[in-house]
Amino acid sequence: MRRRLTWLAVSTGVLLFVGWAWLAPSLGGGGGEVLVMASARGAESLPGGSLDLHSRAGGWSTLTTLGRASVPAAPETRNLTSIRVALGDYDSVRIGNQVLVANLKVSGSGLEPLLLAIADGRPVAVYAGNDQVTLGLGELSGRFQPLPDFDLIDQAGRPLKRADLAGRQAVVAAFHTTCRETCPLYTGLLFQLRRKLPAAVGLYEVSTDPANDSVAALQAYARVTGLDWKLLTGDSGRLEAFWTPLGVQLSGAQSHSDFVGVVDAHGYLLQTWTGVPDVGGSLPAPLQGLLDQEGRRELQHPQGWGPAQVLDAVRAAGLSQGSEVGGGQAAAFSAPTLDGRGFSLASAAGSPVLVNFWATYCEPCKREMPLIEAVARGNPTLKVVLVDERDDTARARAFVKQLRLSSTVVLDPDGQIGGVYGVASYPVTVFIRADGTIEGRYIGETNQQILSDHIAAIG
Repeated sequence: MRRRLTWLAVSTGVLLFVGWAWLAPSLGGGGGEVLVMASARGAESLPGGSLDLHSRAGGWSTLTTLGRASVPAAPETRNLTSIRVALGDYDSVRIGNQVLVANLKVSGSGLEPLLLAIADGRPVAVYAGNDQVTLGLGELSGRFQPLPDFDLIDQAGRPLKRADLAGRQAVVAAFHTTCRETCPLYTGLLFQLRRKLPAAVGLYEVSTDPANDSVAALQAYARVTGLDWKLLTGDSGRLEAFWTPLGVQLSGAQSHSDFVGVVDAHGYLLQTWTGVPDVGGSLPAPLQGLLDQEGRRELQHPQGWGPAQVLDAVRAAGLSQGSEVGGGQAAAFSAPTLDGRGFSLASAAGSPVLVNFWATYCEPCKREMPLIEAVARGNPTLKVVLVDERDDTARARAFVKQLRLSSTVVLDPDGQIGGVYGVASYPVTVFIRADGTIEGRYIGETNQQILSDHIAAIG
């Protein structure tokens, strides 16, 4: 399996919101507290202006006026204001005359962070909530591949630009209409995704063959296969500008490039795959008819990933906190440990396992780690594995020493283990039964009750 993960590496050196949470006043029934911050790819300035929130229930409301402020490069942030806001859901933020899509939920149960991403002296994106802000700092600090700017046309001859995807999650795949091997499998993969994903998630197949893939060729491919999503093409310069930053070469009738990636609502690739997807060994008849002998062979010999993994990545990109139902076998992994001994999940076969994904710069991780160890001491059959994600070994060693941790600490500097498990922010805790199946996972900081419930369920 050739899998390339461009997955979440959260910026270092950021204390996120803990200090502000300590200082936030006790919240009563009159509203919740929102901390407004700003960050950028490089040092910027924000000219200031009126800060407004929009809700479907109440329309626009002005919160405050922001003054002119310097904005640091991510992962550093500038705190702009902390303000009480009426409880409810907000879908847009306006700074001056700039309106940006947001998904801010003010519940009154704690401090709600709101990050303004600044570029060229103006806000260009909003990240709301702890997980989204963590993601935003990772994206702004260059840890993820942005989808390239593009100007392509679809099978109806309509133009499509990168800006048209703003605020929308997407799955993007490479194909060309004369491919008779892997490309029909990728189209079959998208058919399966279409049945399971919300309509708001866009599906796009982008040609790698400008010589043959005219608008008419795209129309014919859509008509033969019966697909209802956008196929995109362009001249060689435009397709090369799209694919080269993503490591995909243009192809022709006798060659093909494999690629599918999940794009978040801010236009960044969070995870990508290459190779042969597992579509269950069969395709709709029109696609089956497009396969040549090698394509039929590939259909029966996939490379270990398919719709389930792509669906997990799309869901993870939504970054909703809480418990998720498990299912399926836990993915095997082997990796070095902090003490140099190494660890393989297979070595824990027959025992319940708790796998916690964390990082030294994650304050919720720091808070919950002693609790995890305390709960583990009360469950002697439980194996606890602490996976340090995309981190510095020296910092990890100091972190473990400071908290006096005794559990197995696995090092995952490239985030590959986290990518396999669909980790989109930290912490994430996965609960594995003794038979190796996943009972569930929890996104975000756990507590005594959450841990006890899951551990009881895995024995």
